[in-house]
Order: sequence, then C-alpha cells, then structure tokens
Amino acid sequence: MVSKEKSKIHLILPSDVFHLIEQAVSDIGFGSVTLIVQDRKIIQIEKLDKIRVGDKQAAPVSGNSSELLRNKILEAMEEMSYGQVMIIIKNRRIIQIERTEKQRFNTLEGLYGDGI
Repeated sequence: MVSKEKSKIHLILPSDVFHLIEQAVSDIGFGSVTLIVQDRKIIQIEKLDKIRVGDKQAAPVSGNSSELLRNKILEAMEEMSYGQVMIIIKNRRIIQIERTEKQRFNTLEGLYGDGI
C-alpha cells in the first residue's frame, strides 16, 4: 500500500505568482483574494477590497509569514485540478483560507437517458 504522503504530487508555486499573491494580500484591509485553479495551476487572481466606513485601518502586519502562507496555499491546492482557494482578510490579517474543488466530467452515462 502506498502511503498518502508518497502518493501526493508535489505542487510548485512559482515565485512570480506567489509575489502577486503576497502583494494582493498586503494591499487589503478587509476583503479576500481568490486564486482560480485550472489543471493544477493558478491561472487567475481575483482581489476584493472592502472599505469599512468609520473603522480605523490597522497598520500592515509585519513579520516573516511568507513561507507559512505559501505552505497553506499549497496545502489547500493539494490534489485539486479545478477550483478555487479563497484567502479571507479582516483588519489586515488572514483569518481563513477556504478551498472549493470542482469536479469536471466529460460524459456521465445515463444522466440524459443514454445507455439505459
């Protein structure tokens, strides 16, 4: 039996793509950054920046959390061919990472009455 660790295909997150993600995350006080995944690669980055009326904007968080963010993104993308990874940001801090995986099927026999 092959262990789960050995059966995983290790993903690579190119440094230029990760730099774009880091920049998008650091620009947002409240909102989200969504990574669109197709064929196990990030093909699009969407940024939603919310403006809170009356709230004081927090100062950017300093520190070296880049490696942790990279690892969490790769973990969320593990074994995902199609879908999205959403990074939720509140008060300039990442509070949550959501993963939505999509399954694509070329044909589903019997779904439309064929093969019956």
